[in-house]
Parts: sequence; structure tokens; C-alpha cells
Amino acid sequence: MEKRQFSKYSDVKRIEMLESNCDAIEEMDYTEILASNELSERKDMLAQRSIEESRILDDKKEIMDEFKEKLKPVTEEKHRLLNEIKHGSVAVFGRCYKFVEGDRVGFYNSKGDLVLERSAKPEERQMTIAGGLRNGTNN
Repeated sequence: MEKRQFSKYSDVKRIEMLESNCDAIEEMDYTEILASNELSERKDMLAQRSIEESRILDDKKEIMDEFKEKLKPVTEEKHRLLNEIKHGSVAVFGRCYKFVEGDRVGFYNSKGDLVLERSAKPEERQMTIAGGLRNGTNN
């Protein structure tokens, strides 16, 4: 088959000749080769769109970073709460009261709850005056 049909006619006459001499007319997808000036235009458009896309992505990154900063304390608090619920306890830093009884040492919080018990170190095993007199009263 020939590469071109009715190329010596004008656009209007060529379409008329194609319609009158074809077997059927069908709508379909096909590819068309771009002329060098059309190809150049598309390259320019691609460069413009790439620059525009880059600016938009930079804006998106800034916005996402702002949201991450807003979300960070909420997420940390959520993880802390989940951990406390999971373990049924909470980590506390505060004043504890140490009691040495024989070869054991106990630490009590201000509520009077035993929070830690361990073996006494050699230097803790020595009887103290307060420990020897301790009887659970203020006398």
C-alpha cells in the first residue's frame, strides 16, 4: 500500500477523495508522527510542567512537614497512653522512702506503696539508729 493517498490535493479535496474512494469509515485510535516544530513545542511544555510540578511538590513537602510537627506531640502522647494501658502502670519520678530490714531493702512512694524491693548492699546491712528504733509510731 502507498504511504500517502491523494497528497497532491488540498485538505478539503483530499478528505472528499478519501471518503468517496474508501470501503468504510471507522473511528479508531492511531499514532501520528510529530513534526520537528511540534516536537520542540512539546519539549518546552514538558519543561514548564516539570518546573511547575517541582514547585507544587516543594509546597506539599513544606505543608506535610508542618502537619508532621503538629501531629508529633499527639502521636507521642497516644503511644505513651497505649503503653500505660498495655502494661497497666505508669513510670513516675519522685521521692521514695528507703527501708532496710535485715538483708532486704524496700522503697515506698508517698502513698506508702512498695515500689521496689531488692537485696541490701553490704553497707546498707549495718544497723542504723533509726532502723533499730523503728516501731511504726512517732515515739
